[in-house]
Amino acid sequence: MHSTMEVVKKCGLACITITEYEFIWIIENVKNHRLEVGQYLESPKFKTGENGEFEWTMDLYLAGYDMKNKDHVGIRIYLYDKITKFFKHVNLEIALIDKKGKKNTTINALLDKDKLNEEISIFKNFILKSYLFGVSNLLINDQLKIVCRISTDDVVDQIFSNKQVIDTSLSILQCRNAQMDNFKNLLNNDKFSDFVLKVKGTEFPVHKAILAAHSRVFAVMFDSDMREKSDNFALIEDVEVEVMHKLLHFIYVGQVDNLEELADTVLMAADKYELDGLKQQCEEQLVKQLHIDNVYECLRLADDYGAHKLKDAAIQFLFGNAQELADAEHFKQLIRSLSADLLADILCVFMTKPS
Repeated sequence: MHSTMEVVKKCGLACITITEYEFIWIIENVKNHRLEVGQYLESPKFKTGENGEFEWTMDLYLAGYDMKNKDHVGIRIYLYDKITKFFKHVNLEIALIDKKGKKNTTINALLDKDKLNEEISIFKNFILKSYLFGVSNLLINDQLKIVCRISTDDVVDQIFSNKQVIDTSLSILQCRNAQMDNFKNLLNNDKFSDFVLKVKGTEFPVHKAILAAHSRVFAVMFDSDMREKSDNFALIEDVEVEVMHKLLHFIYVGQVDNLEELADTVLMAADKYELDGLKQQCEEQLVKQLHIDNVYECLRLADDYGAHKLKDAAIQFLFGNAQELADAEHFKQLIRSLSADLLADILCVFMTKPS
């Protein structure tokens, strides 16, 4: 059993620079690693910095980070030396690579350097164990490939020929954050809005150009001869107010937080308005929350709204917890509530799995 690391370094930009490093960790004979909960595999050390002064590792918890998260594979990013005066933030992306070479189960996080090596850099619910070990396009010949991309906002003073020092304190990452804040302010300020979404007594002043650029459904609404075009407002009756808050926040800012309680209803609305990025975030959240008590509801949701990642994960969860689910109350009633096509998909998985 061994692991290898391939390193690709990408650099650029003067003054305040964004330096990107990409590392690929290949783990062989994954199923032969007999780990207990809390034990982990450690990647080879990899380095960043102009002279390789910063050393990192990834820790993979194949059996779960702790008992509470024993159904999931966890992953952690670790920086050995925290004397990082040369950068303020770390933009992190960790993903699994499938047999087609595409990224799967991606984590994106912007971490403050002072929070590295704390709880914030541990992703306890990286991927459901039954999903990882049950999906053939992630484990290729019992080999797992993990890619980690790290970019830092490096502070560099560049001296030009006239000896002036250009000291720019704002990194590109910070500029991106500022841009997000600007769009958030635009969402929260109706001064330049040109349309109103009326949702169950609550009015949302919006900007048609922004909504149309992100959603084909809104674009068609604004471009058609429907009453909404002339009245400059639309009644939205099938979306809750809190859900519309999430949709608009995603459209304007590009991300949404605190999906735990609303992931299912936000997914339905994201599907209606063809917001694929938001729908994917909801799927990932629901995969993390899969449980004996909600797996059938998640299956129905995934089947009704074409949430393929959630559907695959829920079927794998069924496979990994078949006995416990069979013993559950109302098991037959729950099974009968699933569509014939969905039952056929489940049966195919069970018939093709090794005993």
